[in-house]
Amino acid sequence: MTFLDHLESFLGPAHHVHRAADAEGEVFPFDIAEFQDQPGPGITTYLTVGLSEERFPVPEGGFVRHELLLSVPDAFAGEEGLRLLFHVGEVIRQQPEGISLGLVLDLHGPILPGARSEGFFFYDPMYFPAEFGRVTRHGEETLLAWLVPVTRDELDYLSQHDTAAFDQLLEAQNPDVLDLTRDSLRLPPS
Repeated sequence: MTFLDHLESFLGPAHHVHRAADAEGEVFPFDIAEFQDQPGPGITTYLTVGLSEERFPVPEGGFVRHELLLSVPDAFAGEEGLRLLFHVGEVIRQQPEGISLGLVLDLHGPILPGARSEGFFFYDPMYFPAEFGRVTRHGEETLLAWLVPVTRDELDYLSQHDTAAFDQLLEAQNPDVLDLTRDSLRLPPS
């Protein structure tokens, strides 16, 4: 079973699978599958397909394979959402180490025009069944990391606190993390 087959077994047929090139004309070594109305009406979900062909070293030793998931309201879908995930995929590919859940990526400005979010917190894809987030390919598990959009205040908080503290705030306040224009969580003073 291919990774795309795995995705489609949970999400139905992909609306489109996109291929793109960088500014120099180099074709990205991964595609992006687009699923409309997933995980619900009015939401478009993009997933990298092919990023897991590479193995990335991890600090504790060994390697990780991963793919990225980004869900956005339809108002933010389209070319901007695609460019964003292609950009994040390339940023991740150029990191010296693989990603893990709880990692924070600061993009130093709004992730999309009109968004309040300025970065991402890598999280388990909790809006999907547990089996969706883990797949074995090449004899190794592939981690599917959900890019949860976070605001500047949340990025600053995450830089000073462990991810478990942030996770507790997410659970307690239950924000609509798919809303790219949402206000920051109510954060305790540092």
